[in-house]
Amino acid sequence: MYFKGGELPKNPDKALKWYRKAADGGVHEAAVNAAALLIGGPNPTADEYAEAHKRCEDAAKLDYGPAAYCMAVIYRRGLGVTQDATESAKWLIRAANLGHPKAMLQLGEAYWKGDGVKPNLITAYTWIWMAYKFQATGAQQDEEALRKQMDARDVEIAKKNAETPVRRPLLVPQKRRTDGPSQ
Repeated sequence: MYFKGGELPKNPDKALKWYRKAADGGVHEAAVNAAALLIGGPNPTADEYAEAHKRCEDAAKLDYGPAAYCMAVIYRRGLGVTQDATESAKWLIRAANLGHPKAMLQLGEAYWKGDGVKPNLITAYTWIWMAYKFQATGAQQDEEALRKQMDARDVEIAKKNAETPVRRPLLVPQKRRTDGPSQ
């Protein structure tokens, strides 16, 4: 109520206080909300970045998809850490496998572009198709654009992959070469 305002006056400081208490009590959603408040201000401090990182990482390790997505964002944007596309992809994989539609879409885009992972159009389409099925914003446009780049057989393979319940073994991020030009 303090975060949104309405019944109580909007007050981010009080919202953060209560999110922290709830997160310390084991509420994973509160941990992610606290992290968003910590790093979403105009000038986050190193301590705020560190706390946000810890709260998201702890909840992500307990298989909470939005927290794994939070970690992906932290590494993609370099929020209190060195920007790292491979580490971001690792967390996107985890969040996507936990059913987070936005992570599915961004993971598909990463495989499409080769951002932190080795490019793979079938894997890209698999994740974008899943995001599309979950009605993630932007997934329909990506699905249409990527489908035009692929042959029909590969699209069918990707759709079949999307129906396979265990995807983790197919999605180990690979370090990108840094000793030469990127491809």
